Amino acid sequence: MNKKTFKQRLDSFFKISENGSSFKVEIIAGIATFLAMSYILTVNPNQILYAGSADPNWASVFIATAFGAVVGTILMSLYAKMPLAQASGMGLNAFFFVSFIVPAFTAGDPYKNYGAGLVIILISGLIFLILSVTGLRSYIAKSLPDCLKKAIPAGIGLFIAFIGMQG
Repeated sequence: MNKKTFKQRLDSFFKISENGSSFKVEIIAGIATFLAMSYILTVNPNQILYAGSADPNWASVFIATAFGAVVGTILMSLYAKMPLAQASGMGLNAFFFVSFIVPAFTAGDPYKNYGAGLVIILISGLIFLILSVTGLRSYIAKSLPDCLKKAIPAGIGLFIAFIGMQG
């Protein structure tokens, strides 16, 4: 009877040693990833609710953001066995905020257009899922020139830094 320790089971499941890593490296990387993306916990509720932390729904959106990130990250780790963290996308948050929240507040009814915005985001998610399942997403990614592949993350990083400097 082969009794493996918990650490050995984790190593064989995630292939940590096989991929040239260690538990220490993975734990430090996990902490760094959490610290790098934890801003979303406050940005998301502030952006969606527009009124900021004074809104009574702020805590609910905060918890929903955290819960979504936890579920996405667990699914990515257990199903795909990939060390990638998942959280709300700032692009969709900005789209939702500018297209639906701001006009609703100026019109006086902040909850009027939520449904339309959520349906649009659902459709975009389904399109992304279809592109991923059919393999078209990887074909599109491979067809992008290298300079564009490097410029997109740099641009996103600069945009996030610009937003941070404004506050």
